[in-house]
Amino acid sequence: MSRLRTLGFVTVAVIAILATAACRRIPAPQAGKLPPSQTIEVPSDGKIPADWGRLIAVVDNPITTGVYTMWFEDADGNIRIVYYGVRFRQLNDTAQLIERQ
Repeated sequence: MSRLRTLGFVTVAVIAILATAACRRIPAPQAGKLPPSQTIEVPSDGKIPADWGRLIAVVDNPITTGVYTMWFEDADGNIRIVYYGVRFRQLNDTAQLIERQ
């Protein structure tokens, strides 16, 4: 019985040590610079130009309900970000362009 109790104690001790070692503090993220962007005009016809490339993401805006952010990437890797309002079914008149360097 004593041997079983010792084995149980050792097992719990090893698990506690491993759990403590695995729970190291993650370093705080470093503040980084956002890539430079420029504001561009969205065509007045409300259509996304084909040269904006392929749609890579659509994100629901958590702050403004009914507004979606659409991300496009062209052949050169440039990113264009445009907002679409569901209520009025239209694109914002400006977008952001982040150029690949």
